Amino acid sequence: MGRISRLVELTFPEYRDRHIFTTKLRIAIFIGFWVLYLYFLKDVLSQTKVITGIICVSSFLTGIAYYNVVVRNKLLLLSFSVEMIADLVTMTCVIYLTGGPYSNYFTIYFFYCFAAGVFYNHYLAGIVALFCIMFYGAFLLLCNWGIIPPLILNYGDSLPIPTYTPLAHFFFTVVFIGLAIYAVKIASFFSQKRERMLEARNIELEGLHEKLREVNEQLREANRVKSEFLAIMSHELRTPLTAIIGFSELLMEGVLGDLTDEQKDSIQEVLNNGADLLELINSLLDLSKIDSGKMRFEIHPFDMSEMVDRVSRMISSLIQRKEHDFTVSIQKDLPAIMGDERKLQRVLLNLISNAIKFTPDKGMIKVWVKFFPSIESMKTESWYEKIKNIQDRYSEGIFCIGVEDNGVGIKSEHLDIVFDLFQQADSSVTRSYGGTGLGLALAKQYIEQHNGIIWAESEYGKGAKFFVLLPRIAKLDAVKGDSINSVA
Repeated sequence: MGRISRLVELTFPEYRDRHIFTTKLRIAIFIGFWVLYLYFLKDVLSQTKVITGIICVSSFLTGIAYYNVVVRNKLLLLSFSVEMIADLVTMTCVIYLTGGPYSNYFTIYFFYCFAAGVFYNHYLAGIVALFCIMFYGAFLLLCNWGIIPPLILNYGDSLPIPTYTPLAHFFFTVVFIGLAIYAVKIASFFSQKRERMLEARNIELEGLHEKLREVNEQLREANRVKSEFLAIMSHELRTPLTAIIGFSELLMEGVLGDLTDEQKDSIQEVLNNGADLLELINSLLDLSKIDSGKMRFEIHPFDMSEMVDRVSRMISSLIQRKEHDFTVSIQKDLPAIMGDERKLQRVLLNLISNAIKFTPDKGMIKVWVKFFPSIESMKTESWYEKIKNIQDRYSEGIFCIGVEDNGVGIKSEHLDIVFDLFQQADSSVTRSYGGTGLGLALAKQYIEQHNGIIWAESEYGKGAKFFVLLPRIAKLDAVKGDSINSVA
């Protein structure tokens, strides 16, 4: 019932407040009705006991409904239904008393629909109109079939007071006009009230919009300071780290004297961790450059198959160490791709390194590259929906690169965050395998700089698939870096 009440409040705004005004109108109508009723039918009240009882019951039910709405604020939809039916029964009784099927006062139905519209809205007016038609139609049919008998009152020696004289019509016209003016007044009141509320709300929103502009400026400045800090710290950290790596290499080469096997193992650990730290620093530096728009791109045509072969050789020792089943499938006669070869090579290296890291020994890793020369040739692919609304970018063809493994996989709820900066899909897993969450974030930045798309698919525990879509020609105006070199 709570949901129904909420629906009523949304459909009929200020439902309870409007009822307070309609209560005043109903009281006036109620008093006026009984004054007229007693005036016109004072000599034959004993013959209209049934009708009088029906009207009294309807008035009583209306009072209960108003109590539920105005006082208790409960059972709103049921109360509305009771009110409407009670009103229609009362109005039909009035028509029956003033001539039945031949009464001119069927116009009270019109005012009832009008009042519903101006007090609330046209939806309620439509519902009320439908029920008015149903009630009046049923009343006419029941009178025509004789189920409701004609009202014949015996006034004895006295004459009935006619309800159809010009004076009576004038009186009812004045009453209806007065009620219409009251209804319009109330509708105007709520309209002005809503306008004042909207005006106050607009002033509040305008204040928030200034405030938001200030916050945005502060965030922009904070982001600039953060980018500068990362760039400075990356440079400052890289200098001593380079020295550490250099001296460690000298020690390994025996330039400073012979080392024992245990010493060599320790120095090798220094080199390995130093290389990891240098890669982290370089990634941070690149991300800060991209964020500040200072990343330099070298755009030139290159052979995708050669790049894949080069990356395969670079990671061959890691593959052999874990005895992975590593396969590469490259489509024959690939055209040259226009892009930054070094950065795209780094993307592929990151993806394959991730696959190696999260795939157990003797696991499977596949790398494949395909080229689609036209939009038509892409439409049968499952990923076509991802480029459907931006297919103009790929009108000159698209490269699709895939890296697939049967490792630990990624949980479905983490697929959307694996490319976020410093995000790791599952900390319990990444603690075992290492990683900072920068590799995939940097890969995503590089791919998007080339107007491409990257995403992951996985079934947890059964491996992961990473897909990259790249246009054959990276549009120079689409690359966001401040410095772009293009080699034809």
